[in-house]
Amino acid sequence: MNIRPVKPMSPELASEVEQILRDGVTDSSLQAMRHLGLNKIDCIKALRDLKQIPVSEGKELVDLSPAWADRREFDEAFHTMVEKVAREEFQDHDASLPRVHVA
Repeated sequence: MNIRPVKPMSPELASEVEQILRDGVTDSSLQAMRHLGLNKIDCIKALRDLKQIPVSEGKELVDLSPAWADRREFDEAFHTMVEKVAREEFQDHDASLPRVHVA
């Protein structure tokens, strides 16, 4: 898997993304942003910055879009694993936390 750091967009890329989002947020606009090389976080930030869409709504739009459907299963498994590890780690250090089993 190729993970690149999230960094500010160049003015040229920001201009291209702004043009893509001119007519609103659609499956094709999200696909076009991905094709330009934006990752999911970049897409969410673009929706926030250029369309004033709250982060939670932008995350849902991106996560559930056909443009990112190929990542959905992996991302859900990753989030489940991180949650399980975090709960196990914190429960070992704080006995007052409830025991939670994550399948």
